[in-house]
Amino acid sequence: MSSNATPIVVDPIGGQAVMEGVMMRSSDGVSVAVRAPDGNIVIRYLEMKPWRERYPILKLPLLRGVATLFESLIVGWKMLSESAAISVGEDPDKEQEGMGLAMALGLLLAIGLFMALPAFFYNLLPREWGTVANSGLEGLARLVIFIGYISALSLSKDVSRLFEYHGAEHQVIKCHEAGLPLEPANARNFSPLHPRCGTSFIMVTFVVGIILFSFIPRDLAGLPEAWQFLARVPAKLALLPLVAGFSYELIRLAGKAGREGQEAGLGARLALFLTTPGLWLQRLTTRPARDEMLEVAIASLKRALAGNGPQAEPIVP
Repeated sequence: MSSNATPIVVDPIGGQAVMEGVMMRSSDGVSVAVRAPDGNIVIRYLEMKPWRERYPILKLPLLRGVATLFESLIVGWKMLSESAAISVGEDPDKEQEGMGLAMALGLLLAIGLFMALPAFFYNLLPREWGTVANSGLEGLARLVIFIGYISALSLSKDVSRLFEYHGAEHQVIKCHEAGLPLEPANARNFSPLHPRCGTSFIMVTFVVGIILFSFIPRDLAGLPEAWQFLARVPAKLALLPLVAGFSYELIRLAGKAGREGQEAGLGARLALFLTTPGLWLQRLTTRPARDEMLEVAIASLKRALAGNGPQAEPIVP
């Protein structure tokens, strides 16, 4: 890596890999850059202030985590559907028509795999082991299912490319945060792992969920023993905002420890320790990116940083 790198203080940039591209989000709006079938990079920009900027109450602890989660899901899904259309040369506006059904089916699949199935496993565990131990085993089962799901998805060529774009997003953001010019030659020297990644957030929610879900009683709604897991699923869904809120605060504390080191305090260093497994999990969801993918991520980041000013020039191979 170049010795001319000068770390700078920058506004936090968020991002997400999309189909054949990268979404970047700044404090002013969201940009998405996609490699079109003709080889050119198509860039779209949407002016959008974060919810917490529009509604100050959402800056409060716990609430800001819930707001960030739901906002990220909504914006991310919209940009994912747009990128899917652009990547195959279709009109993004027409592509939106069938996305509602796809989103509903995806949500049902997530609830079934990561909530209902672990809850069914929980129901099979001996009562005498106690709710804390059983909740921990349920959380472990959820993690195993998640890892298996991601590993199976990665066998797909399209998903494997998506993971490369995920790596490109991280490498370009780290290049920007290091103060280096946004060029593929600089970005490729950075690791595709990033502590603020959504994958790390998912890992933290697993840990927080184990703790909070242990407070759910084993006997709910007067259902027979064999069907108790059906009541456990809506109970966990009701606690999900709280899980997201606590997880977000842990990520914030971990970031403070990363910046300030020993001066951050014991709580922040403990949070950093708890979030470290998230970096391990990222090895499943990221790949070092090729230069053509870094070009797309750079185009998206430049457009996001430009905000409402002149648009960044698209990169044409």
